[in-house]
Amino acid sequence: MNNQNKSMDGYLDRILEMFNEMERRKLELNVRIIAIIEETIACIKATTADRKATTAPPSKALSYPTPTKCSTACHNSGITYATSSSTLIMDEPTMTVPGA
Repeated sequence: MNNQNKSMDGYLDRILEMFNEMERRKLELNVRIIAIIEETIACIKATTADRKATTAPPSKALSYPTPTKCSTACHNSGITYATSSSTLIMDEPTMTVPGA
């Protein structure tokens, strides 16, 4: 075998070693990733079980506020119009329409 063939074989051996090293590192990384994923799943399951055990049912049904009523007097005719407001006021008395 001449020097050129020996040199080429040396280069090919080094390239093969580099590929093997890359594959080994890839496998190590995959093992770490799998361990992290399994740990995350276990934490999620434990947290979910804790929350299910400590969550109490609501003490009362939800109540939704009703829209308030307001009035507008027309200055030209003296007619009073009752309209519904788009805003909601909770726990406050509603306005009364004069003369109603």
